[in-house]
Amino acid sequence: MNEFKRKLNILKKIKNISVFSVIILIFVYIGVEPLVRENPVFRYLLYLLVLAGIAVVFIYESKYASAEKFIEETELQINDAGYYITARTETDTDSFKKEVLASLKSYGFKTQENIYTNELQFDFTAVKGVEYVYCVKLDTVNRNDIIAYLDASERDIMADKLRRKGECAVFFICNRADEGAKALSKSFTKIFVSRYNMIFISPVIIEVDTKRVYFLGNRISRTQKIVSRFALDCEVPIDKKLIGNERLEFQKKLEKDMDNFSLSDFRKGNYNER
Repeated sequence: MNEFKRKLNILKKIKNISVFSVIILIFVYIGVEPLVRENPVFRYLLYLLVLAGIAVVFIYESKYASAEKFIEETELQINDAGYYITARTETDTDSFKKEVLASLKSYGFKTQENIYTNELQFDFTAVKGVEYVYCVKLDTVNRNDIIAYLDASERDIMADKLRRKGECAVFFICNRADEGAKALSKSFTKIFVSRYNMIFISPVIIEVDTKRVYFLGNRISRTQKIVSRFALDCEVPIDKKLIGNERLEFQKKLEKDMDNFSLSDFRKGNYNER
C-alpha cells in the first residue's frame, strides 16, 4: 500500500500542476489573443496543452480518486485503537442503558423507547437535528446482529423518519461481542442520498463487563462526539487514558492484506470484504 500511495502522490502532484497550468494558459490566451489569431501554430499548441491538462485530471478522477478515498478510510481502520475504555461506572447493561438514555435527554435529544423497525426492536432511539442514536441491549453480539440492526436503523431513518442527512450511532450494549462484530465496529455505512446529502451509520459496541467500547474512534465526525459524550463519558479529543493499547486481529490482518495493494485488484472488488 505504501508503494501505491507513493505513486498516487506523484500522480496527484501531476494533476494539481496540470490544473494550475490550464488556469495559467487560459489567462495567457486572453492576454495574447491578438497574437494567437495571427499565429495558428501558437493557437494549436495552447489547445493541445489545455486538452492534455484536462485529460490528466479526467484520468486521475476516473481511475485513482476512488482508490485514494478507499485507502484513506482503510488507514483509519488500521491505525485506530483496537478499543476505548468507558469512564462510566455502571456495572450491568440495564443501568448503563438507563444512564445513556438519561444523558441523551439532558442534552436535548428527542427520545422514543421500545421502537420496532424491520421486525427488530430497539430499546430506544434519540434524535437531535442531524444526529441519531439507536440503542439495543443484548447479552452477546455477533456479526449478524450488527448487520441486521444497522439495516433496520437505515430503514427507520430514511423510510420512517424521512431523513436525508446526518450521522447515526447504533449502540450495542452487551456483556460480550465476538471477533466478527468487533471487526465491523471499525467500519461505517455511507449512504449517498444525493450529491450533497449523505447519511453515515456507525456501529458502537459497548461491553459493560470489560468496560470496552469498540468503534471507529479516530474519524473526526459527529459520531465521534456522540460516542465520546454518551458512551465514554468524556469530550473530544478523547482522553489518552481511555484509549486501549491493543489492536484487533482484524486490524492486523487488514494491514497485511493491504501490503500489496494494487489498482487492478481494487477495481475487481477484491478489497470489498471486511
